[in-house]
Amino acid sequence: MENNEKQNIKSKVFSIIEKECLCPEPKWKARLSDYSLWVVSILSIIVGGFSFSLFLTEWAENDFDLFERMSGGFWQNFFGTLPYIWFLFIFIFLFYSFYFLKNTERCYRFERYWIISGSVLSGLLAGIVLHFAGVGRLSEDFFVMSIPRYHEFTGNHAARWMNPENGFLTGEIISVGTSTFVVTDLAERQWIITTRPLFPGNNLVSTGTRVKLVGDIRRDGTFEVEELRPWPGKVESTICTPTAPTPGC
Repeated sequence: MENNEKQNIKSKVFSIIEKECLCPEPKWKARLSDYSLWVVSILSIIVGGFSFSLFLTEWAENDFDLFERMSGGFWQNFFGTLPYIWFLFIFIFLFYSFYFLKNTERCYRFERYWIISGSVLSGLLAGIVLHFAGVGRLSEDFFVMSIPRYHEFTGNHAARWMNPENGFLTGEIISVGTSTFVVTDLAERQWIITTRPLFPGNNLVSTGTRVKLVGDIRRDGTFEVEELRPWPGKVESTICTPTAPTPGC
């Protein structure tokens, strides 16, 4: 009985092969296909990790302690500064890595859970390594200078700092006096900055330094700084419009 069943199965298999004109592929072709899947999978993990490194770079440079004071409050600024574009890239390329890995010669036997976990963990680890190696910061600077209005796609941090009426300003220090210094903001407007003795960040007062300023506009149009913070990396000079009139200098 068993022999008859085996014969029937063999007959069906041979009939399908004859009907479909199937023939075995060369071994080199199968291996080339498998290697190609591995290469694409690894590249997808690397690109996903690269996207995660850019996400970490932008996330680490947020001024969370000041969100409550900024226009819109904490949660609006929190969600408004998330780099959603990198979330999308992370998802897309880690999905690709899973899709190609599950079709490789070795990984097809594993449960999907393990393949997904391996892809995600590999991508996150690659992103952390690239972030601490400075790749995220270098790439961010390159994109800022090469892609017009780049920050509009990744969370416009600079625009939140171009709000002097609410106590936030950013720009480059162009000259330093005894108790004042001059800053050119992102709209090429010059501000006279008055200081307080030993204010936080006073060591940053140096010509050519790009800074973030926390303080208040005084009646004479100058900006009195309470705290100075460094601006990491590069920034476009036309990404936002100031909300205050040009002060008299």
